[in-house]
Amino acid sequence: MGRTLDVPEQVRREAFEVNFWGLERIVRGVYPAMAEAGRGTIVAVSSIAALRVVPFESYYAASKAAAARWLGCFAPEAALAGVRIRIVAPGYIPTGFLERGGWHGMSVPVGSGSGVTADDVAQTVCAIVEGRRASTVLGWRESAITLADRLVPGAYDRLLARRMLRNG
Repeated sequence: MGRTLDVPEQVRREAFEVNFWGLERIVRGVYPAMAEAGRGTIVAVSSIAALRVVPFESYYAASKAAAARWLGCFAPEAALAGVRIRIVAPGYIPTGFLERGGWHGMSVPVGSGSGVTADDVAQTVCAIVEGRRASTVLGWRESAITLADRLVPGAYDRLLARRMLRNG
Protein backbone atom coordinates (compact mmCIF):
# COMPACT_ATOMS: atom_id res chain seq x y z
CA MET A 1 0.00 0.00 0.00
CA GLY A 2 1.10 3.53 -0.59
CA ARG A 3 1.19 6.25 -3.17
CA THR A 4 1.69 4.52 -6.50
CA LEU A 5 4.96 6.18 -7.46
CA ASP A 6 6.37 5.86 -3.93
CA VAL A 7 6.08 2.05 -3.66
CA PRO A 8 9.59 0.56 -3.72
CA GLU A 9 10.50 -1.69 -6.64
CA GLN A 10 11.02 -4.73 -4.40
CA VAL A 11 7.48 -4.37 -3.01
CA ARG A 12 6.06 -3.94 -6.52
CA ARG A 13 7.80 -7.09 -7.68
CA GLU A 14 6.73 -9.05 -4.58
CA ALA A 15 3.07 -8.21 -5.24
CA PHE A 16 3.29 -9.85 -8.66
CA GLU A 17 5.51 -12.67 -7.45
CA VAL A 18 2.96 -13.74 -4.85
CA ASN A 19 -0.37 -12.81 -6.41
CA PHE A 20 0.30 -13.64 -10.05
CA TRP A 21 3.33 -15.91 -10.40
CA GLY A 22 2.59 -17.82 -7.19
CA LEU A 23 -0.93 -18.59 -8.38
CA GLU A 24 0.34 -19.49 -11.86
CA ARG A 25 2.83 -22.00 -10.38
CA ILE A 26 0.13 -23.58 -8.19
CA VAL A 27 -2.25 -23.96 -11.14
CA ARG A 28 0.52 -25.52 -13.25
CA GLY A 29 1.15 -27.92 -10.38
CA VAL A 30 -2.41 -29.16 -9.85
CA TYR A 31 -3.96 -28.84 -13.31
CA PRO A 32 -2.30 -31.83 -15.04
CA ALA A 33 -3.69 -34.34 -12.52
CA MET A 34 -7.15 -32.76 -12.71
CA ALA A 35 -7.09 -32.78 -16.52
CA GLU A 36 -5.98 -36.39 -16.54
CA ALA A 37 -8.86 -37.29 -14.21
CA GLY A 38 -11.24 -35.25 -16.39
CA ARG A 39 -12.57 -33.26 -13.46
CA GLY A 40 -11.68 -30.82 -10.73
CA THR A 41 -12.18 -27.27 -9.57
CA ILE A 42 -9.50 -24.63 -9.11
CA VAL A 43 -10.68 -21.81 -6.85
CA ALA A 44 -8.57 -18.67 -6.57
CA VAL A 45 -9.15 -16.07 -3.89
CA SER A 46 -8.78 -12.73 -5.63
CA SER A 47 -9.94 -9.35 -4.37
CA ILE A 48 -12.48 -6.67 -5.12
CA ALA A 49 -9.36 -4.61 -5.87
CA ALA A 50 -8.97 -6.69 -9.05
CA LEU A 51 -12.35 -5.38 -10.21
CA ARG A 52 -12.52 -1.83 -8.85
CA VAL A 53 -10.17 1.08 -8.31
CA VAL A 54 -8.79 1.04 -4.77
CA PRO A 55 -6.57 4.08 -4.11
CA PHE A 56 -3.12 3.41 -2.64
CA GLU A 57 -3.24 -0.27 -3.61
CA SER A 58 -2.22 -0.05 -7.27
CA TYR A 59 0.31 -2.88 -7.34
CA TYR A 60 -1.77 -5.20 -5.19
CA ALA A 61 -4.81 -4.47 -7.38
CA ALA A 62 -2.86 -4.85 -10.63
CA SER A 63 -1.35 -8.18 -9.55
CA LYS A 64 -4.75 -9.53 -8.48
CA ALA A 65 -6.33 -8.28 -11.71
CA ALA A 66 -3.58 -9.91 -13.79
CA ALA A 67 -4.14 -13.21 -11.98
CA ALA A 68 -7.93 -13.02 -12.41
CA ARG A 69 -7.59 -12.19 -16.11
CA TRP A 70 -5.09 -15.01 -16.64
CA LEU A 71 -7.46 -17.47 -14.95
CA GLY A 72 -10.36 -16.14 -17.01
CA CYS A 73 -8.39 -16.72 -20.19
CA PHE A 74 -7.39 -20.21 -19.06
CA ALA A 75 -10.90 -21.22 -17.93
CA PRO A 76 -12.27 -22.18 -21.39
CA GLU A 77 -9.19 -24.30 -22.08
CA ALA A 78 -9.48 -26.00 -18.69
CA ALA A 79 -13.20 -26.61 -19.24
CA LEU A 80 -12.36 -28.70 -22.29
CA ALA A 81 -10.57 -31.08 -19.90
CA GLY A 82 -13.44 -31.03 -17.36
CA VAL A 83 -11.70 -28.64 -14.95
CA ARG A 84 -13.64 -25.67 -13.59
CA ILE A 85 -11.89 -22.38 -12.77
CA ARG A 86 -13.62 -20.17 -10.22
CA ILE A 87 -12.66 -16.87 -8.57
CA VAL A 88 -13.82 -15.46 -5.24
CA ALA A 89 -13.40 -11.68 -4.90
CA PRO A 90 -13.86 -10.57 -1.30
CA GLY A 91 -13.46 -7.05 -0.04
CA TYR A 92 -11.36 -6.15 2.97
CA ILE A 93 -11.14 -8.99 5.50
CA PRO A 94 -10.05 -8.05 9.03
CA THR A 95 -7.14 -10.40 9.67
CA GLY A 96 -5.12 -8.06 11.87
CA PHE A 97 -2.46 -7.45 9.21
CA LEU A 98 -3.56 -3.95 8.20
CA GLU A 99 -4.69 -3.06 11.70
CA ARG A 100 -1.06 -3.62 12.78
CA GLY A 101 0.22 -1.24 10.11
CA GLY A 102 0.25 -3.52 7.06
CA TRP A 103 2.50 -2.37 4.26
CA HIS A 104 4.54 0.77 4.83
CA GLY A 105 2.69 1.54 8.05
CA MET A 106 -0.64 2.20 6.34
CA SER A 107 -3.62 1.05 8.34
CA VAL A 108 -7.30 0.58 7.67
CA PRO A 109 -9.72 3.17 9.05
CA VAL A 110 -12.08 1.92 11.75
CA GLY A 111 -15.34 0.72 10.20
CA SER A 112 -13.74 -0.23 6.87
CA GLY A 113 -14.96 -3.29 5.07
CA SER A 114 -18.32 -4.94 4.96
CA GLY A 115 -18.18 -7.59 7.62
CA VAL A 116 -16.73 -10.38 5.45
CA THR A 117 -14.64 -12.79 7.49
CA ALA A 118 -12.02 -15.36 6.57
CA ASP A 119 -14.61 -18.00 7.53
CA ASP A 120 -17.05 -16.50 5.00
CA VAL A 121 -14.42 -16.87 2.28
CA ALA A 122 -13.65 -20.46 3.32
CA GLN A 123 -17.35 -21.38 3.32
CA THR A 124 -17.78 -19.81 -0.12
CA VAL A 125 -14.80 -21.75 -1.48
CA CYS A 126 -16.26 -24.99 -0.10
CA ALA A 127 -19.65 -24.20 -1.66
CA ILE A 128 -17.98 -23.56 -5.02
CA VAL A 129 -16.01 -26.82 -4.90
CA GLU A 130 -19.18 -28.71 -3.96
CA GLY A 131 -20.94 -27.10 -6.93
CA ARG A 132 -23.44 -25.20 -4.81
CA ARG A 133 -22.22 -21.73 -5.74
CA ALA A 134 -20.60 -19.95 -8.68
CA SER A 135 -17.79 -17.41 -8.41
CA THR A 136 -18.76 -14.38 -6.44
CA VAL A 137 -17.94 -11.00 -4.99
CA LEU A 138 -18.18 -11.18 -1.20
CA GLY A 139 -19.32 -8.27 0.96
CA TRP A 140 -22.36 -6.04 0.75
CA ARG A 141 -20.39 -2.87 -0.13
CA GLU A 142 -18.37 -4.68 -2.74
CA SER A 143 -21.46 -6.28 -4.28
CA ALA A 144 -23.26 -2.93 -4.32
CA ILE A 145 -20.33 -1.18 -6.01
CA THR A 146 -20.04 -3.95 -8.60
CA LEU A 147 -23.79 -3.82 -9.34
CA ALA A 148 -23.86 -0.02 -9.49
CA ASP A 149 -20.93 -0.03 -11.89
CA ARG A 150 -22.82 -2.40 -14.20
CA LEU A 151 -25.90 -0.19 -14.08
CA VAL A 152 -24.07 3.15 -14.37
CA PRO A 153 -20.62 2.50 -15.85
CA GLY A 154 -17.92 4.83 -14.56
CA ALA A 155 -20.05 6.32 -11.77
CA TYR A 156 -17.94 4.77 -9.01
CA ASP A 157 -14.70 6.03 -10.59
CA ARG A 158 -16.08 9.57 -10.92
CA LEU A 159 -17.33 9.53 -7.32
CA LEU A 160 -13.99 8.27 -6.09
CA ALA A 161 -12.08 10.92 -8.07
CA ARG A 162 -14.24 13.71 -6.60
CA ARG A 163 -13.81 12.32 -3.11
CA MET A 164 -10.02 12.15 -3.47
CA LEU A 165 -9.84 15.70 -4.82
CA ARG A 166 -11.97 16.94 -1.92
CA ASN A 167 -9.81 15.12 0.67
CA GLY A 168 -6.53 16.19 -0.95
